[in-house]
Amino acid sequence: MRLRLRRMVVSISFLSTFLMLMLLVYGLVGAFAVEGTPAVAPTATPATAPAATPAATPVEEPLVIDEAAFVQDVLSDANAYWTEEFARLGYPYRSANLVLVYDKPIEAECGPLYPEYGPAYCGYDGTLYYPLSWAVPGGQPLEEYGYSAVAMGMAHETGHHVQMQMDELGIRSLDGWTPVQNELQADCLAGMWSRRADARFGDGGTEAILTVLTELGAATHGTAEQRIAAFEDGYYTGELSRCLALTG
Repeated sequence: MRLRLRRMVVSISFLSTFLMLMLLVYGLVGAFAVEGTPAVAPTATPATAPAATPAATPVEEPLVIDEAAFVQDVLSDANAYWTEEFARLGYPYRSANLVLVYDKPIEAECGPLYPEYGPAYCGYDGTLYYPLSWAVPGGQPLEEYGYSAVAMGMAHETGHHVQMQMDELGIRSLDGWTPVQNELQADCLAGMWSRRADARFGDGGTEAILTVLTELGAATHGTAEQRIAAFEDGYYTGELSRCLALTG
């Protein structure tokens, strides 16, 4: 069975530890700033300055991350995770591919894909399509939510790739599942990967997730409460059986 293309922008979760590790990989040393907020680089007072002279005003430098490289690293990590999970079940895993979408639509096997659609997965070619510098519905830029939104969007779309392979391998058939059930399961699978990424939730994180999901709408993906419950089910248990048993 082949899934119809489901396009979605998922802007949830605060994968703090995972993101910190990513920043270290990129060689960004210093204080970690929330995306959209500049990191402050202190400037030492010159040795010749009089003792009474206050320290020079810190120079603000924006925290810059190579978005394309970040997306590739996230998918690479997710593919590695699902390779391990499938191996535990005795099955091979075929890694998802990645195509970056710039400022023009591209033609995929599932049809044309537009930058404004956000991250999308095409089951016909096993490829995730990620538009650089995308904005969530309503025009909010990526910086509004930070790079955790990118990681979560990629993890969700990778979840659809996992669903396709489970269906093909006979692990779990998608026959009879509603679109909402499919999306909630993808949220749960994203939660499993986030557990590996050592995500940490607090009351503020949950509130932020609800806000983002409310802004995105839930017509085809479930209510905000359903989506958070599905994600946390995968995250807190780390059990594939919990995601496979979701009924919406």
